[in-house]
Amino acid sequence: MALRPLAASRMAHLNATLRPIAKTNRSAPPYVALRAITYRARSVGIQSAELRTWLLLHSGLPNVAALASRPSTLGDVIADADAHHARSSSPAGRADMRRDAAEMLVGHLLLPVPGHRRVTPVSEANARRCLAVLGGEFLSRAWQDGFDSIAFSEPEMAYSLGTSKGGARGLLATCKRAGWVTSPPSRRGAPSRWRLRHLSDDQKALLWALNYSSFVDALAQGDPSNGFVEVFFSADHAAFGYGHLVKESKPVDASLGHRMWLTAIAAEVAPHPVGVSPEVLAEVGRGRSMPAVVQLWLAEVGAVLHMMGVSPNSARSLMRRWLSIIAGSNEDPMTAALDDFAASTGADVEMAQARALRDADVAERLASRDRRRAEVQHRQATKPRWSAAALAPLLARHPVPSPDTERSVRTAWGLRISEGLGPDVIPAGKDADVVRWLAARMVDSGYARPQARTVSRKIVEKAMSAREAA
Repeated sequence: MALRPLAASRMAHLNATLRPIAKTNRSAPPYVALRAITYRARSVGIQSAELRTWLLLHSGLPNVAALASRPSTLGDVIADADAHHARSSSPAGRADMRRDAAEMLVGHLLLPVPGHRRVTPVSEANARRCLAVLGGEFLSRAWQDGFDSIAFSEPEMAYSLGTSKGGARGLLATCKRAGWVTSPPSRRGAPSRWRLRHLSDDQKALLWALNYSSFVDALAQGDPSNGFVEVFFSADHAAFGYGHLVKESKPVDASLGHRMWLTAIAAEVAPHPVGVSPEVLAEVGRGRSMPAVVQLWLAEVGAVLHMMGVSPNSARSLMRRWLSIIAGSNEDPMTAALDDFAASTGADVEMAQARALRDADVAERLASRDRRRAEVQHRQATKPRWSAAALAPLLARHPVPSPDTERSVRTAWGLRISEGLGPDVIPAGKDADVVRWLAARMVDSGYARPQARTVSRKIVEKAMSAREAA
């Protein structure tokens, strides 16, 4: 199929729209880069013929161009992009995307990590809360604009979890190693982008065999009355990541931590004991004896925790502590109990301080970015200008000789061009532009590109040396 030439206005539009995506995916596998560019192009209405021409001639990615040259491959990617765009632009399609995200989140959160993934149980358990924080953003974006990827930075995750930037980086890396998320390439200085990994067929079968479909439905609908949903969206609560108490004149970490949040999730997944009052559960939390039905429930909670990487030996003590915190007769026991706990340890104040520091850091980074842009714009506005029109008359008087002419003729031509390159032709700092333009004219006359670059550079260097000697 012949390529259609692009008008200058369309070329400028395609470059402005697609080149940033191509630059971001420069080191990505060719098929990944092709999908990213195609999805972006189709989302803004770029036609297939224009996209093919740009990919083959102007993308600057040879491997991507080779893929795009296959009509079947490019056609399949365009069809996928169109289907995705149609799905994400309708309310029904976004609801489907949100349910797909909920299924992946519930599966990754509750099921064991596949055996071939090299993740330790401790890091796996800690990273599940990190996955839930990402999950809230995934569900929000799927509902609002139909996107299946999110931008989430390490500093933002550190703030949400109450940990350091290094700790957040490690937890995000564990999420990738566990096979829960992927992180496509992002521009330098931009927040990392994340996508959920699809569940395998075996994982889907196990998800339904364990009867977790009700959690998928509740999470997809965002049902606030569902206990599992309430705990899921509490992953960034101050009580789990912040708070200190003073013991023996020293501050001691009083946050509930990652494993306590997992315990709260497991307590909602395991079927609640029937006929047991909150008062009895509160007594169990204080260490009193427990009815047989509660013992059975704690054993089921321990089994759920074990699948999530928490040792069964610590499940009972974790569950007792969780019950001591949340058991009671409040109308909304978990949320109210977490708020009370955060107030008692100063976690709410610490998180507010961390939020202020985060906002100040974001403001400084934005201000720094604006300063750099202003500096670049100033340099571009004040740098010396060069126009090929200044060199064209010189080449009109002394045309580029054919590469087949005698060496002495080509040498004499080079000397004449060198002598004609005065300050009016080469302003300060523009010698590289002259080299590129002169080399392009030599290539047009039949010279090999490496030879043209070498000869042009020597001509310009000789002219600059003569100018300095004078």
